[in-house]
Amino acid sequence: MAVISCILRCYIRFIRKVNDKKGMEGQEETRKAFDFMLNCVGADIASGPVWMEYIAFLKSLPAINGQEESHRMTTVRKVYQKAIVTPTHHIEQLWKDYENFENSVSRQLAKGLISEYQPKYNSARAVYRERKKYVDEIDWNMLAEEMQWIAWKRLLSFEK
Repeated sequence: MAVISCILRCYIRFIRKVNDKKGMEGQEETRKAFDFMLNCVGADIASGPVWMEYIAFLKSLPAINGQEESHRMTTVRKVYQKAIVTPTHHIEQLWKDYENFENSVSRQLAKGLISEYQPKYNSARAVYRERKKYVDEIDWNMLAEEMQWIAWKRLLSFEK
């Protein structure tokens, strides 16, 4: 899955480059490409950098007025909230970034949202740690042999 994630990240870079000069229309096309990519690989353990790249893209979008700024912040918040409940290698960094984001927007609102998402994040982090044990047993460069077959079988059983 890491190979697919890498290919899709290259695709996103291409999409961003093509749409860079197209203004709002190009930004919307890039956002759709990120959404498509995360629908495909967003649950993969190696998808953390994709989530982080999408969030950085959303934060970089210009806002002309208060309404657009509010919409952008809401969109960034929703993506963070999806990312922090996804068990990836970067879950702890995403959580720290999310806390910083919420505190930068509104300390009062941050307390409620962080306390609401803390148990969900803790659950995703626990799943990540368990999943990582199975993933670490797999040698991604090795041809199928009995030990690798067993490691894959354990990972697939865990994922079910």
